[in-house]
Amino acid sequence: MAEYLNETFQDREGAAERIVREHLRKAVETFHFCLKQRHADGMGTPLVYAAAAWLGKRGDALLRADWQGWMTLDGGEWFILCRE
Repeated sequence: MAEYLNETFQDREGAAERIVREHLRKAVETFHFCLKQRHADGMGTPLVYAAAAWLGKRGDALLRADWQGWMTLDGGEWFILCRE
């Protein structure tokens, strides 16, 4: 996470970006889901979001999706905080 923050997210400004930076600095565990394109085109993507929501309910979670950006969980749904 430190490398990502220093190389990719360091110069980003704004309230949402500050939330992401602070959250990532305090992170104690990360999970990565990686799908092949044929799986992402089918039910893979909804299953990954559901798995991430399940994990997120057990802690204070953020989700980063390559094509969306950083998201936060609110009431079982993911909402975009800031674009990548």
